Amino acid sequence: MAPRGRTAAVLGLAALLAAAGAALLVGAADRTLRRSEPYRLALERLRSDPRAARELGAPMVARGFATSRSFRTADLRSARLSFGVAGPRGEARVEAHAHRRDGRWSLDALWLHRPPAPPLALVGERPPRPAP
Repeated sequence: MAPRGRTAAVLGLAALLAAAGAALLVGAADRTLRRSEPYRLALERLRSDPRAARELGAPMVARGFATSRSFRTADLRSARLSFGVAGPRGEARVEAHAHRRDGRWSLDALWLHRPPAPPLALVGERPPRPAP
């Protein structure tokens, strides 16, 4: 193999390994988020809500990657989550805002985004921002 061909092969292999490493990191972050208490609390509340069941049907399953932003102070921690969900009647995006005080998580807001319909507030009433 000519030096030029070896360089291209090495660069191609390096790019492939970098992409595989990035995919592993994203997958690990997604699995960690899905094991978190705010995520489980949001999914449990969603599955028990009759309005969500009317929209999506049952059973509802999480789909795609979940994203999160967390904030922390001395006595309060909050999280904003977004994840996909699907049921027999269709798919939607879920947005949840939660906080932890004194070791206990609570949902502040939970919305079901199913365009073109307006977001459905399952917990909280404050207007949500558009789902990502």
